[in-house]
Amino acid sequence: PWQMVETPFGEARIYRRCLGPRATATLDNLHSILADDRLAGFDMKRALYLDIEATGLSHGAGTLAFLIGMCSWEEESLWLEQIFVDSPSCELAALSYFRDRLNTFPYLVSFNGKSYDLSVLQTRLVLNRLLTESESNIKLKPHLDLLHAARQAYRGVFPNTRLQTLEREALGLDASVRADDVPGSLVPALYFHFLQTGLVSPLEGVLTHNHTDTTSLVDLTTHLLTLLAPGEDCVH
Repeated sequence: PWQMVETPFGEARIYRRCLGPRATATLDNLHSILADDRLAGFDMKRALYLDIEATGLSHGAGTLAFLIGMCSWEEESLWLEQIFVDSPSCELAALSYFRDRLNTFPYLVSFNGKSYDLSVLQTRLVLNRLLTESESNIKLKPHLDLLHAARQAYRGVFPNTRLQTLEREALGLDASVRADDVPGSLVPALYFHFLQTGLVSPLEGVLTHNHTDTTSLVDLTTHLLTLLAPGEDCVH
């Protein structure tokens, strides 16, 4: 059930779903552990959890973020939001909605977002003239990149620190959740197929993939903050 939300640049297609209460954790010295003073005072409930699906792996001007997944708290419940660009002509409205949501949170959480997600989004915001180059460096926003934190916590423990490996090995995510998962390499082709044919059904797997990725960011944050707490001995 998508909502059409009015923006100054037309309607943005938004999906919202309440996921209910979710476990959280705190870690007062997170900024010291990660050597990033911008994370001082980090609060899970004041962060925007972000994951995108895009038309390619490059950071260049030709890469379009056609699906932006976000999780955030509203009072005591976690909410999922997905912004879908169902046509390149709707990108401006989608990015406008994302920019307004981004500006309401003091912290960002992603998985490899410093290198990829924010680079793609920043490029698109500048190209669409929603941000000038002088004000466009959203990568300077206080940002917990879980890939780097996971590497610090689990270096040498697992074969790799990919998100799906951490879901399985650290979070104990049931394998059935990813049973029909769409490989990331196929995501661009499925979106282009949708643009050419208008067939929506092949994209259902992409939406589910993004949903799982985005909500896993919340659970992995809770896990890592608990894991890195001083004196914590209940570790993997």
